[in-house]
Amino acid sequence: MTQKGAPMPFEKSVVVPLTADETFALITKPDRLRRWQVITARVDLRAGGDYRWTIVPGHSVGGTITEVEPGKRVVFTWGWEGSVDLPPGSSTVIITLEPAADGTRVRLVHEGLTDEQAASHGEGWNHYLGRLVRAATDGDAGADDWAALAEFDPLTSAEATLAACQLVLRGIPEADYHRPTPCTEFDVRTLVGHIVFATRRLAKAAGDEQARLIDGEIIVRAEIRRRRRARSLLGSSDRGLHRNQIYTRGQRFACCGRCVRY
Repeated sequence: MTQKGAPMPFEKSVVVPLTADETFALITKPDRLRRWQVITARVDLRAGGDYRWTIVPGHSVGGTITEVEPGKRVVFTWGWEGSVDLPPGSSTVIITLEPAADGTRVRLVHEGLTDEQAASHGEGWNHYLGRLVRAATDGDAGADDWAALAEFDPLTSAEATLAACQLVLRGIPEADYHRPTPCTEFDVRTLVGHIVFATRRLAKAAGDEQARLIDGEIIVRAEIRRRRRARSLLGSSDRGLHRNQIYTRGQRFACCGRCVRY
């Protein structure tokens, strides 16, 4: 606690072996964030822009970017979708970049948390800032152990599948895009296109007629996700899809059936 009785913010600094501009890209660009912290990310990188990150399956944060100084500093509000105690926008994260002897020092401050929230978020930031250093050093932090959950529903299963696919695809160089896959009709490039098309159909089946691609990802409107999660995916939804029907449609749309057997 501070002298005035307010909770102390969480603070943490790490040094990464990159320039300030390279580091700024690693903490703000969706394709770079996926290398160490998120499964999916939408970022409108400007003061007043919104962002949404799915950190692990079933757990997404969001808020508004309030300050942007490329290569130097970014500030954004923070909170968890579906949380009563810490909803999107209810706390603030400040990240500053400073030159260091071995690269760039990343200093993160998370304000507006209770002591209990600071402790739990501190554990999370320690985990992911460690992965940031690994991604800066090796190019990719690899599989995130925290993404392995014991229980899944149809939506978190889709997010977990996306995480696994991204991990595999990031390891394929562009020179290998023409190589064959277990689906004899597709090479790597056309198989990815097939999966994207199928996922867009699945999004529409879940009630999003405006499913679209942003930064290479399928975006399904957040309100549809919240509506389904509020109903726990039991019984009928607004579109009349029962939980089992979602599985069935997901299986039907996910693949032609030649490479995956359900």
